[in-house]
Amino acid sequence: MIDSPAAAIKQLWRFPKLKKPDLRFREWVYFLRASTEPTLIKIGRTRNVQWRLLGLQCGSPVLLRLMALVDAPAGTEHILHRCFADERQHGEWFLASERLLTMIRGLPKAGGKLETEDVVRIAQGIDCYSYFERAMERKSPNGRRRSLLEPQGPKDWEDLERKAQRADEEEANGRARAILEGVRLMNFYASGEEHNPFIPEPVSPTG
Repeated sequence: MIDSPAAAIKQLWRFPKLKKPDLRFREWVYFLRASTEPTLIKIGRTRNVQWRLLGLQCGSPVLLRLMALVDAPAGTEHILHRCFADERQHGEWFLASERLLTMIRGLPKAGGKLETEDVVRIAQGIDCYSYFERAMERKSPNGRRRSLLEPQGPKDWEDLERKAQRADEEEANGRARAILEGVRLMNFYASGEEHNPFIPEPVSPTG
């Protein structure tokens, strides 16, 4: 029985030691494969890889596996969404086409860097630099997303700081829920039971 949140997280996601990117200019872009039929892949971005993936797994009825993780220029996620628009099935989930799988296989090893020229080469025919510029316009000096209204004075900055603090509190609450669900999930895997607790019990036909 796994009763330690740290143990649950460690067993659920095994990561190499990652060097945090400069979030003022860059972002983590991850590729998650869902055990579905047909196979779907999520292309997403995050500030904190472990917590984001744990939260996604806890909310998923199927097993998710990390296929790739890259330190990329801010705006890369949106570029890849545009690049693979034909494979989009829902939201940030894309059909695992051979074209998408080939691109993923060519990415740097976990935690490796993609430079702007690498993204431009992957997304040929897309104006990547306009995406990079828009992404930078949304960044604040500490790497967070900035309000669409540029702060004009101390009061505006104070308002943004309060919003950031509330966001941190909400993130902390979300992490606490993810830890509890992560412990539950790992106990399920450790037990060897067949039924996944994240999938409702099937209803038996009557009569």
